Amino acid sequence: MATRLVLRLFFRLCAAIALFVALGASRAQAQTAVRGFAVDRFEPSERGSDWYANESLDFRGNFRPAFGTVFEWAYRPLVLYDPSNIQGNPRADVITDQIFVHLGGSIVLHDRFRVAANLPVALYQGGEDITGITQTTSTPEKQALGDARLSGDVRILGEYGSAISGAVGAQVHFPTGQRSLFASDGTVRVTPRVLVAGDFEGFVYAAKLGVSVRPLDATFEQRPLGSELIYSAAFGVKVNDRFVFGPEVYGSTVVAGGDRPFRTRNTPLEMLISAHLTLAQHWKTGSAIGPGFTRADGTPTMRVVFSLEYAPDVCVDPDGDGICAAQDACPSVDGVPENHGCPADRDHDGFNDPDDACPDVAGTRTADPKTAGCPDRDEDGVADREDACVDVAGVPTADPKTNGCPRAEAPFEKIVIPQQVIFAAGASALDPSATPALEAIAKLLSENPRLRVRIEGHADDREAKPADVKKLSTDRAEAVQKWLEARGVAAERLRSEGYGADRLIDTTGNEEGRRKNRRVELHPIEETTEPGKK
Repeated sequence: MATRLVLRLFFRLCAAIALFVALGASRAQAQTAVRGFAVDRFEPSERGSDWYANESLDFRGNFRPAFGTVFEWAYRPLVLYDPSNIQGNPRADVITDQIFVHLGGSIVLHDRFRVAANLPVALYQGGEDITGITQTTSTPEKQALGDARLSGDVRILGEYGSAISGAVGAQVHFPTGQRSLFASDGTVRVTPRVLVAGDFEGFVYAAKLGVSVRPLDATFEQRPLGSELIYSAAFGVKVNDRFVFGPEVYGSTVVAGGDRPFRTRNTPLEMLISAHLTLAQHWKTGSAIGPGFTRADGTPTMRVVFSLEYAPDVCVDPDGDGICAAQDACPSVDGVPENHGCPADRDHDGFNDPDDACPDVAGTRTADPKTAGCPDRDEDGVADREDACVDVAGVPTADPKTNGCPRAEAPFEKIVIPQQVIFAAGASALDPSATPALEAIAKLLSENPRLRVRIEGHADDREAKPADVKKLSTDRAEAVQKWLEARGVAAERLRSEGYGADRLIDTTGNEEGRRKNRRVELHPIEETTEPGKK
């Protein structure tokens, strides 16, 4: 409702201005010659903008301030030409160099309204001696105060950072400067305007359209002065929410005061290649440079701009963890500062605590998401707490007794029972941890009744006396055979042999290598014929 009211009032104001401009354009009366006017055509954006002549429409926050200075140097902004031959040779440089500093600030209210002020001060102006060229004006040679500016804008569409946002508002210039020093029009100027801006995933733009009502019924060097249509546009790139770079084009043309619009002498047009950088602690700086495109009064051959502003950023924190989205590695999940805005990871295993089934013990990714982040010593994808063969890589199964144990699949492939799980050094008794693997082998033999296997026992050359190594390996093979026979496997299908330390598979000599050598292997021998079959 409030937005509709604002729009209604704004469009009524525009209609009134259009009527004023139309009436002014139709007047045909003698106009007074003046010795000067506000030459500087650069109107800096309100503080906090990502552009110099355009508005990025950052209306976030409540009582959020921004203030700073903008320095500009214009080279040859006012050159006299023959009124009848504006494209001819210049008569003289009224102003060769003009240096302004703009002091300004703004306040954003309730995420929607902004009020701002700007005060231009001419630090230096100088040009040629034009005494013998014209008697209607003179070259300014001292510092001067420009026309103070007050602004008010209201956001009516979108928001900062969206694909499109819009605002309407107005600027008012007060005659605080002097015409003779080319720093003022000597009248109040009112400029209603429409502003748009947007951000397409790092490609940013902005534009402005307005009417500057100048009730200045006068001429300068036979050129009518009057109300103007103003316009500007910018586009560029934004990187990491800190750096904005791109060109800006801005200009105006007289639409009232007895002169036709878009004539060369009354249509200033410039371009700036600008860059803004957000520094630490909410400070912004930037610079720009660009040429003038026309010979209109106020258009320089070149303009250089530099700025330094304090513009506090607004902390957008969608997950409510106190870390701004621009610095939050997990902007949609509540996190902690020490983990860059992501949830805590107490065991530092790369799994955030909410996703870590074992948040206090470093782990790895497993086949079951319910055990993600849990230890998996044999790295087979089955967490240790659910792995029936925790020290040997296996496969996940639905049976807790075989989950994570090796699968004996092909009858004619070597079947290996890892020794470090079954036996201790110097022992031939089966360890309870070997049960799941042996049960898998018993099941395989049950499902393949024609399969016969040779059970090979092996030992390490350092776990017993040389005379006892052979017997130790034989005892290990026989222990496996007895276990299988006790589970119903016929004795004629099994043959056990001991090979001592003749077939070492690891000769490194370290403890891990010796554990690998203490093993039992099962090899298929042949298929037998079942009773009654040939």
